[in-house]
Formats: sequence, structure tokens, C-alpha cells
Amino acid sequence: MRLCVAGQDGAVVSQGCGKVEAPTRARPFRAKPQMAQISAQITQILPAFNRRANCSSLSDRREAIGDICESICEICGFRDFAVALVVSESTALHQLCPNAAPTLTSIVPALMFRSLMGIKAVGMISGGLDSTIAACLMQRLGIEVLGVNFSTGFCLTDHQRLIANFSPADSKRRAKKLRNEALRAGSDLRFPVEIIDISAEYLPVVTNPKYGYGSAMNPCIDCRIFMLSRARKYMEEVGGSFVFTGEVLGQRPMTQHRNTLALIARQSGLGGLLIRPLSAKLLSPTIPEKEGWVKRNDLLDVHGRGRTTQMELAQAWGIDDYPQPAGGCCFLTDHNFARRLKDLLDHRPHAELHHQDFVLLKIGRHMRLSDRTKLILGRDQGENEYIERFLSAYPQIKPDSIPGPTGVFQGTPLSVDIELAAGIAAHFTAPASQERVTFSISGLNDPYTIGAHPLPPERIEPFRL
Repeated sequence: MRLCVAGQDGAVVSQGCGKVEAPTRARPFRAKPQMAQISAQITQILPAFNRRANCSSLSDRREAIGDICESICEICGFRDFAVALVVSESTALHQLCPNAAPTLTSIVPALMFRSLMGIKAVGMISGGLDSTIAACLMQRLGIEVLGVNFSTGFCLTDHQRLIANFSPADSKRRAKKLRNEALRAGSDLRFPVEIIDISAEYLPVVTNPKYGYGSAMNPCIDCRIFMLSRARKYMEEVGGSFVFTGEVLGQRPMTQHRNTLALIARQSGLGGLLIRPLSAKLLSPTIPEKEGWVKRNDLLDVHGRGRTTQMELAQAWGIDDYPQPAGGCCFLTDHNFARRLKDLLDHRPHAELHHQDFVLLKIGRHMRLSDRTKLILGRDQGENEYIERFLSAYPQIKPDSIPGPTGVFQGTPLSVDIELAAGIAAHFTAPASQERVTFSISGLNDPYTIGAHPLPPERIEPFRL
């Protein structure tokens, strides 16, 4: 499944299946004007714009910048609205900080060259600070950005967004939970982002990684190779010139050392067509640099785990809405999730595993009742409703007349497993008492009820995953 979104005026254009062409505000392309004519015409429109820019903070210049973009598109014949945005932002920055930005006369020829040459780059966009800064930098260098985001099925925020659909919450908080940061970044910076579901074909990467796991069950090197291989194919489909990422040298312990970055580029098939603009000055020159599509001096030399440089650039470039850096959102790096995954791989033949098995690892409390059966108990209303709605084909256990967790069995539970499950579920239904709790059992043969007293914590702990 693919979902394509084009960002413009801060709004998400489309959220649905299928590829949607991005609308544009660019003027019709015409022949390249003479530089003398460009300079003369732009000089006439700058004074009013500069007065507005000088009277506003950097984050408040968006409206003034937007106004001048249309004029620059007309004057320069740019096809890409983002290129005009770069020109106007650079003009404003030159007025506010003369030493911090190139002059208009030096930036326009380079931007026009790249626009005329049709240089397009595919960006791996997560919506985090690093990939957002990398995309913005490419735009500022006159490169047309096409964003791509791969959904593996192991993203923590994707799962939270799913469960939020079943949890009561105020509308503002719910909207924040449901927001896709990759789409938000594309909307803010006005470039299209396409989300591609690779969850089914990604499973072999998780179950049998060539380069092994990290500290948990995270196959980070194999993951990067796989995603960048897919990005290479996407680049070829859309006519891109190269691929860029927001990776930073030395930031991640497993995948962002110098030798590992080179290995990933080579094994993905991209080689020199992969550029990491945030650390490019510290790495070997790439094809885009050698061909003159981007200048090495315009790229950055960020390294290490800190985000100070990126945050300073975000402030200077008017990027003020991004998630706080938090070390990623992959379930596979979580040690609790890793225990559940290892248990699944130990008890099920890999050939029989289905995507749904991995989805279930993300929800509820997991109890290994026996080699043949596992119990999953919902922890809140959202998880209970998810289990009841989407897992109705599995055997279930549910409190008969009082609030409590809905549970689902994996495997074929015997009567001894169901009795144990009822005692565990009773603990989370009535933990403050020893009252007998009645449960409904469904999904086996005929539905029936069973009663159980809550088991004490010390009896439950050996079964917990």
C-alpha cells in the first residue's frame, strides 16, 4: 500500500491509498532569463520585503517569504516553488545576518542551474529533526526533494496512533497522537512524501538478519540496507538523481560508524548515489558532489550524539514544529518487546509466522502459559477494544459482568491453560480483593463461563514475558 502526501500551505493534501500527484504553486516554466534582467527586477521588489523581514523574528517571516516567492518564480522562471522559497529566505537572512547567508547574486545562478537541470533527490524522511534538516538543506541548495517513508510495522508511534483510535481522549491530544511526523515535515517544507508499507517483505530481515542483532532484537544494519535498497528502486521509479538521509556520523552505535556507513551504502546498491548531507564533509565525496549537483562546501560536518547544531539550524530556518529527539521509535530496540519476539521465534516455526503475530507482540500483557499456549491481556480500553474487534477469530477470555482486561489466546489452550488464564486475568480485574471473578470463554467450541480467584503476584511473575 502506498500513501502519497504533498505539503502546501501547512496542510495535508491527501491521506489514502494510491499515488496522488502533488499540487504545485510553481509558475509555468519558461526560458532562462539573463542574469542582469533577474538582478534588476528582483532589486525592485526587495525593499518592501526587507522592511517586513527586518521587523519580524525569524520564525515569523513565513508570510513575508511566501509573498515574495511568487514574484521570484515569475522573474526567474523557476519550475519549483521550493527553489524560490530558498532564494527569498536567503535574501531575508542576508539582510538580518549578513555573514550567515550567501548573497542573492551568488545563490540565484546555482539554483537556476539545478532547477533547469531537473536535479531531484529522494529523501528518507522520518519527520524527526535530522531528516527534516537534511531535506531543508537540500531545498536550500536548489534540489527538488521527493520524500519517502517506509512502514515496517515496528514503529512505536504508528502503533500508538492505531491504539489511539480506540482510546477516549480530548480532540487536541488525540490529533497529536494521530499525527504522522513524516507527512507533517513534508507539509511544512512543501515537498511530497510517499509512505510505502513494506511490513510483509520486511519480516525476513527481522527473523534472519545477515549482520545480526543489536542490544535487543534490532537488526539495524540489515534494516538500513533493506530500506536504502527500496529507496534506490523508488529513486529509479520517480526519476531521481540520488538518495539522501538524515544520518549523522557517530550518532547511532550500530549503524553510523564510518565503516558501517560505507558498508550500508555499498550493500544497498546505491554506493556513491547516497549522500548524508549532515555529515558529508566528514565522509568520502559522493557522486552528487563530484558531478557538481551539490557543492561540498555547502554541506555540513555534524557528528556525535548531540543535536545542538541541528536545533540551531532549525531555529535559523524557521523550523519550529518537530518531535523532540528521543533516540528513535523502533519496537525492536525495546528489551521487553525483544523478550516477546524471542519467545515467539522459539515457539513457532519461522515459515508459519504471519504479520499478525508481530502485531500482537505490541499490545497487552503477555503470559507464556505453556509451550502450546500464550495469553495476551489488554491493559486499557483501547487495547481491549482492539482485541475484541480485530482478533475475534482467536479464543478469548473476558470478565462476565465487571470491567477488566479482555484476553486472547495464541495456540490451542487446554482446560488447564484456561483455568490458569482465568486466575491471572482475575488478578488484573480485582487486584484488591480475593473475590471470585466469572469469565466468558469464546472462540473454542461452544461459549461457556468459568470462575476463578485472583492469583497473587508471585504466582503470576514466572509466566510473564
